[in-house]
Amino acid sequence: MHDIPIISCDNRQKNGTTLYCMQVPTVIERPLLPAGMEVRVHRPFGTLHDFVWQTLAFFNKTRALRRYELVNKEGQVVCYKHMIGKIYQFPFMSKGDLHSGPGKTTEAYRGCGYYTILTKYVLAEYPGRTIYAIIDDVNLLSKRTNIKLGFRPVAKIRRTSFLKRYIMIHSDTCPDNGVEKRVDNMVFETYKRCLFYRGNLLDTRKLSKEEMKYLLKNSNALFLLNPYDYDSNEKTSFWYVVRKRPYTVEDYSPKIRKQIRRSLKEYRYTRINPLEILDDVYRVYLEANQRLGVTDVMTLGSFKMMVTTSIKAGKEWWGGFHIEDDKLAMVEILRITKSGYAEMDAEWLSYKYTKHNPTYGLNDTIVGNLLGERGFELINAGARSLTEHSNVQDFLIEKFGFKKAYCRVQLYMPFGYRVVSKCLYPFRKLISNVKVKAFLHLCGYADKW
Repeated sequence: MHDIPIISCDNRQKNGTTLYCMQVPTVIERPLLPAGMEVRVHRPFGTLHDFVWQTLAFFNKTRALRRYELVNKEGQVVCYKHMIGKIYQFPFMSKGDLHSGPGKTTEAYRGCGYYTILTKYVLAEYPGRTIYAIIDDVNLLSKRTNIKLGFRPVAKIRRTSFLKRYIMIHSDTCPDNGVEKRVDNMVFETYKRCLFYRGNLLDTRKLSKEEMKYLLKNSNALFLLNPYDYDSNEKTSFWYVVRKRPYTVEDYSPKIRKQIRRSLKEYRYTRINPLEILDDVYRVYLEANQRLGVTDVMTLGSFKMMVTTSIKAGKEWWGGFHIEDDKLAMVEILRITKSGYAEMDAEWLSYKYTKHNPTYGLNDTIVGNLLGERGFELINAGARSLTEHSNVQDFLIEKFGFKKAYCRVQLYMPFGYRVVSKCLYPFRKLISNVKVKAFLHLCGYADKW
């Protein structure tokens, strides 16, 4: 089964749609059909929908649309369902995968289990294959039926209004909404529709065009970002902010040491289990976004799902508590690997606790723990900011001995996006949209694209 995680999204959306997936067993028995009934298979062309899908299947050189009908001895259709291979509408599918649906049971035969029998019969036609189904969240009967058959929810999706494609939804405020892909030992994850490198920076290398095309094709991202030639002596236009061993308090200036001592008097710092104090962690998350003027935030349900996913992924959560009232003031999330490498994933500071800045004490505690006590080789505070909405990296460079590790970066995207990007790039200074402007800045930092 393909490596697709459960993806959190904002549950405020109306009429949500969920993508379900199952791996058909390699050995599966075909069910017995009710007496007097049979299954008929044909390629439908009767509606515009059928014609469009058959045409797309033809041009994609994939399995054509097939309609399976369970009919009684009078020739009446009791229920039906469709099956089709990967087409343009389903970018989350890979070659060889199948999409199940739509399907329906005639009203007079509902409640008798005929649709379940037909689905089992169809699944027996495709042993060992990965099959997807798109189900509206309000369709409780269909959800129960598919789960009973072995389908499991893997993502929230939506259909685009222009090209009618079904794409996975990602919460832009969620630090962990990746689809992990690998080439050799290199790990890539999807974030904000970008497939980017998430492994140890010391293991980076330049990818071939075929490797980048393979990674992007098997993800739901729009483009791929791959750093290489890490820690180059040449000052390039792209860098990571990192801190290496060794670690000593004497590395800091007297002024910074004074700030750290003041923070340590006002706050205590420790690793936390965010699920045990979820309400406090969520409060800090909201107050931090309020301080930054961010209005697009996760609901409590989506936030809890993100926290659970991050814990399962082995991420560490650190917190700073105000000693006077014993309330959580700030939170830091770290992504830890087994190879002595850590990445700062997210940091939230409540607007109520900016006095005696707890950031000094928390960063000193984390750096000391990772580089000192635990002997880590490297802490990565992230790549160059494209939107320049935060001064965290400048703060770490100026105060805590982090430095810019220059590197080169490859940017790969489909032909259509490349053409549009080249047309917009000369006018990047005139564009007001922050996301588009940031992407065009990235184009300028990358190698030939």
